[in-house]
Amino acid sequence: MTGVARVLELGGDDRYEWRERFDGSEQLVFDLSGSDRYESTSDFAGPGVTLFGTALVDDRSGDDEYVTERCFAQACALFGIGLVLDRSGDDKYSSTGPTSGFAQGVGYWGAGLLVDLSGDDRYVGEKLSQGVGGPRGFGLVLDAKGDDRYLSNGPSFASVYGTPDAFAAFSQGFGYGLRSRAAGGTGALFDLAGDDHYDAGEFAQGCGYFFALGLLHDERGSDEYVGQRYVQGASAHQAAGMLFDGAGDDRYTCRQVAFQGGAWDQSVAWLLDAAGDDRYTGFGLGQGAAAQQAIGVLVDLDGKDRYDSPDAQGQSGANEYHFERDHVLSFSVLLDRGGDDDTYSTGRANGATTVTSPVDAPATAATRSYGVCIDI
Repeated sequence: MTGVARVLELGGDDRYEWRERFDGSEQLVFDLSGSDRYESTSDFAGPGVTLFGTALVDDRSGDDEYVTERCFAQACALFGIGLVLDRSGDDKYSSTGPTSGFAQGVGYWGAGLLVDLSGDDRYVGEKLSQGVGGPRGFGLVLDAKGDDRYLSNGPSFASVYGTPDAFAAFSQGFGYGLRSRAAGGTGALFDLAGDDHYDAGEFAQGCGYFFALGLLHDERGSDEYVGQRYVQGASAHQAAGMLFDGAGDDRYTCRQVAFQGGAWDQSVAWLLDAAGDDRYTGFGLGQGAAAQQAIGVLVDLDGKDRYDSPDAQGQSGANEYHFERDHVLSFSVLLDRGGDDDTYSTGRANGATTVTSPVDAPATAATRSYGVCIDI
């Protein structure tokens, strides 16, 4: 596909190969039927990939495969617009290996879009995949229906914190900027129907980092979210992150800290679950928690829910980063509606409002914690 600018393929199980970057500014591929394979073996090359241009793949039917082990290789744009539109079939999108990344809906100073309209699909990545907005960019994965699986959890990229058996992800609705160099963009993952499974490492699932916005919106279905750190509606360093789940009995699990409405350093983080009997599990700075002049919010609107965490749950952390300069504190909220018999590991009461500014806090405002847990 290095030198092919236009394709109209009427049928058959076809194979498209990008062995080098496309030598042009506009590449359009229309495949009307068949179970096809789209493979890229070079950086900055592949289906819906553009550098200073426009690229489109429109696949109308079939169980298709999108495969790469290189970076910037599927539905990605740098100073342009790249789009992969797959209209039907049980499809697999794969970006794996130590040289992979920047795949499956990624934009840098441009827009990278991956749209799948139907089928039980599988998205496999390791780093910077599945809806990533880099500096001044927009990255999107939109899946309209089906029971889908999203994986971005190793093994090639180790934890940025040196955590054993954990991996960096920066994926699944992740917006980020380059600190002290460039403000971030918007990364979004929208799944509109189906019982879906999300599994990611660090910084993922509706996470924003440095003047950026990360969004994960799952409209309906009983879903499962599993992550490591800064996941499931989280943010750090002047950013915003949000996870919205519309309906279903959902499970949220974070294996480390900063999760489920957890915000750090002048940031805003939200997790909003509209309905269902849900379970939330994590290990600190989460379930409506903020620190360092941030705002963290978890709202659950209905259902019999369970919250497991050793602390937080509508309680803020320390504020020493900027307090002497700005005199601003953090604020944290956990709001559970629905009138059901909910369970809190920290002893929050059902049918009551618990203010979490402790009366025995030290006298300096920089160390006080301000927040509230409301169960109605």
